[in-house]
Amino acid sequence: DRKYLYEPQTPVLAFSDDGMIKGLVPGFCGRATGLVRITGADAIGDESKRDWKAVAWRNEFVHGQFVVWTDRPARCLRTSVSPLVNANGERLPAESVSTRFVRYVVGHAKHKGEITQKEQLFGDCLDDATELDLPEHGYRPVWLTVHVSANAAPGTYRGILRVIANAKDIIEFPLEIKVGSRTLPPPSEWKTFVDFWQHPWAVARYHGVKPFSKLHYALMEEYLKTLAAVGQKTITATVVHHAWGQGNNYDCFGSMVEAIRRRDGSFVFDYSIFDQYVAFAKRCGLGPQIHCYTLAGFKSRHTDEETGEKLVAYNDQRAFWRIFLKDFESHVKAKGWLGDVYMALDESAPEVLKSAVDLLRAAAPGLKVAMAGERRPSEYDGVEVENFSEVLGHVTPEFIAEAHERRQKGYTTSYYICCGPGFPNTFLRSPLCESVWQGIYIAGTGLDGILRWAAFTWPRDPLFDGSFIHWPPGDTYLIYPGPRLSTRYEMLRDGFEICEKIRILRATGAMTPELEKLLDPSTYGRDQSFFAERTAAVTAAVDAIP
Repeated sequence: DRKYLYEPQTPVLAFSDDGMIKGLVPGFCGRATGLVRITGADAIGDESKRDWKAVAWRNEFVHGQFVVWTDRPARCLRTSVSPLVNANGERLPAESVSTRFVRYVVGHAKHKGEITQKEQLFGDCLDDATELDLPEHGYRPVWLTVHVSANAAPGTYRGILRVIANAKDIIEFPLEIKVGSRTLPPPSEWKTFVDFWQHPWAVARYHGVKPFSKLHYALMEEYLKTLAAVGQKTITATVVHHAWGQGNNYDCFGSMVEAIRRRDGSFVFDYSIFDQYVAFAKRCGLGPQIHCYTLAGFKSRHTDEETGEKLVAYNDQRAFWRIFLKDFESHVKAKGWLGDVYMALDESAPEVLKSAVDLLRAAAPGLKVAMAGERRPSEYDGVEVENFSEVLGHVTPEFIAEAHERRQKGYTTSYYICCGPGFPNTFLRSPLCESVWQGIYIAGTGLDGILRWAAFTWPRDPLFDGSFIHWPPGDTYLIYPGPRLSTRYEMLRDGFEICEKIRILRATGAMTPELEKLLDPSTYGRDQSFFAERTAAVTAAVDAIP
């Protein structure tokens, strides 16, 4: 019964065709690795490489990864980290250093463009387990995170990571982190526009609680604060039921606004859940923008006061939306949110967008428009979209130039990743450097930020299987139940930190010509290997600037 299993499959070393495990020697072994995905085929490596070295600004997160393996079962695998101390005896706070085991999930593979039932194992979930066992020929990556405090003294700090098995077998990994004098601002002050869509109903279903109950809000708090920690600038709200239809999510979205048709035929709107959720999300650090889905298709439903029937479709949808938008505008104005509320659409055709926006401008001109689309904003004739996101695969030099022009109007322009492109992306199969690349790409193109279609739109059992219908595994979420973070989340944060560093270096005149050349979009390659090479080069160039 999966309810009592830790993982769908325990990771073990891969056998070669001759029935042997290449490089396996007796005993408990380990090495330091890069921030890459570890599999049974590449876990074993050079044991002499155990040192970890990093360069950090103050208030930055830095990461390391190590892997241990064994030829025979090992019990009670655990870790400990000594204090990180500099030459003056100053220490980084103990709570700033953490280790987590990398937990594995499965995902369905693609074969010649078709989804099959064959499963692959991906190390992605950063788990909070304090001890694990290793089976015969087992391996386990260990993920190290150091959050350098904003008031840390510059200098080089050293310590030891110990990985212990069987209470007596110990592997030591020397740690060294060089802390500079520059300081990153808190994520709430980052300029990078981050929009990862939230799904409260998925959290309620997984944890078995009533949506928007006190217990639901208590659970949601840590999920939203996790998004705030990467600079999340939007609150995902819904004003219709099934905003994305009924087949694109394992859990359907409900509406945060209830429309009630009275016996006399007039409408009244209950905004209580919307108001509570928006205020709650703001307290968690999200916003200021509030994106309300969806204006597309005018697909509203209401409750009939006379019959008590719910989800009733009104026979004149455009008339209904005129009534609702006018009332909604008045309501959010009274709440003090008017300048932050956007009526949002997702990949709507030009004619759908224009019809919706024309009605919106006539009924509620104070509300703004947000749109994720597949062409440049200027190609939607007669429509002004204050927040526009272009799918990454369609970003062109012309779009980038248009984004710079839109900034002069105070508009937000970003790009988005979802079920495509194949790379660079943030799927379970994506190399982790591609998550870091997202922030570098923002810095290089000068776009305002990134949209990702889901932060925790979970499939049925996200801790075991990252697949959902035909989406690439991992596409629907970055954060696991708990909340537990993913390696992809941590590497996205790394990329956003690099983006903020570059912004500060530019503002202070500290950029080098070499770094600017690496960021130049005209030099970007199209081969997947480019993203690993360029991400490493940009990271090294940023780290080299004092």
